Amino acid sequence: MVNDQQSKGDIAERIVVKAAKELKHEAWVIRHVRHCPKNSDQDRMGIDVLLFLEGGFCLPLQVKSSARRLQRHHRIHPYIKHVIILEAMNLLMYHDSNSDKYRAIKLDLIRQTKLLIKKAVREAFYDLNRSNP
Repeated sequence: MVNDQQSKGDIAERIVVKAAKELKHEAWVIRHVRHCPKNSDQDRMGIDVLLFLEGGFCLPLQVKSSARRLQRHHRIHPYIKHVIILEAMNLLMYHDSNSDKYRAIKLDLIRQTKLLIKKAVREAFYDLNRSNP
């Protein structure tokens, strides 16, 4: 049986993947988006989504449905620096995915997530340029 935390996590991951794919289609720097399967090698390394960027770079993302276990993630996976926290609890309250309220909340989450992804990519490029002058 899937518990509520898994459900929130799955929803958050799907929203991040959708937002990243939308950025890709907007001809931004993302060239490919990979949603890492549960219990895969990447998942065990703390990677939920891989963004393949211009120039052959790859940005691993961890997706959290709350900040509750963020410190644990940083302790266990210190090299996965970009964590997107997406509290999708409001979506769970609306069981009808065809309702206007559900769609409005989801669109707003996707919009917010696109901003977070852009910020993570900018930070990654900045760190790369700083370490390789």
